Amino acid sequence: TCRFPGAEQQLPLVVVTGASGYLATEIVAQLLESGKYRVRGTVRSLALERLQRMHPLRTLAGANERLELVEANLLEDGSYDDSVRDATYVFHTASPFVTEGITDAKAQLIDPAVNGTSMVLRAAVRAGVQRAVITSSVGAIMGSFKEKKGAFDEDDWNTSSTINSDNGLDLYRLSKKLAERAAWDISRESGLELAAINPSFIIGPPRMARRAGESLSYMRAFLEGRAPPRGDSPVADIRDVARAHILAAEVPGAAGQRFLISTPGAIRIAEISRLLAEQFPNLDVKDLGEPEPVKREIFRSKNTVRILGLHLRPHQDSVLDMATKMLQLLRSGVRFGCPPRQFRWRDDRCPSSVTH
Repeated sequence: TCRFPGAEQQLPLVVVTGASGYLATEIVAQLLESGKYRVRGTVRSLALERLQRMHPLRTLAGANERLELVEANLLEDGSYDDSVRDATYVFHTASPFVTEGITDAKAQLIDPAVNGTSMVLRAAVRAGVQRAVITSSVGAIMGSFKEKKGAFDEDDWNTSSTINSDNGLDLYRLSKKLAERAAWDISRESGLELAAINPSFIIGPPRMARRAGESLSYMRAFLEGRAPPRGDSPVADIRDVARAHILAAEVPGAAGQRFLISTPGAIRIAEISRLLAEQFPNLDVKDLGEPEPVKREIFRSKNTVRILGLHLRPHQDSVLDMATKMLQLLRSGVRFGCPPRQFRWRDDRCPSSVTH
């Protein structure tokens, strides 16, 4: 941890749960880059620093002066009371994103999501936190395309996902819906200001080197010359999702609102493979055929531009920036959970820049 020195001590404190996660690290980075906040990040174990997992957090600009790391566990009662003390805002991002190998949905997904959210927000209430922003999902808005003929927006709630489903992604959607419902219940009961961010599948350049994770595994498949296990899907840029969290805390009118962050339609994996093959001809990216036109507008946010003033990046930028950053990390020795030899290079060229 760090001790906030001098004038830094006067800055508002923002707590980010699950700070070593893919999205949370981007949020922490943007908060530090703004120069306006002290940041306290919760992690399950500070001992993981020796595994390099925390290393990117320590090297972020402003981290030495304005970043503190503390341990907290979503499964331990009272674990967050000390973590949120003196905070102005709490960003709750920690939640299991598991869609495969689920043998007990309640234990693996539902309870950690619902109980963890409730624990963090009740601790925020006791600490007198001004506003909480939770990372929800489009899964809380929609469970199936069949639920509505038109585009889904922030007024919609998932009505089709059930705990009896044998579809891992559907169970994840249910966990996000129930966790967000619990959050709004606590907000109504306590008066805690709350905003929810509802992104679709998050992609974009990682700030940290992770060996696992659905988003990085998705891009890794393309870079290894395989088709990803996830098919066509709406996507959200990690930088936009992080920015939405910060704006949802700062903008007065964001309290009590949900913010859908997503491309309007499903992005074809065939389009992604074409983009990558054109941008990185030195990689053997698998040709997945001619991309079909996107036929349906699935999502249309009513709030993201109107309230937050946030305009989303083109998905092409998200794809190419993510691939560029992952290839840079690969060349620096990061393995993303797979041997580097699985990346089939045609020559020794390597991308050199990515913009956050």
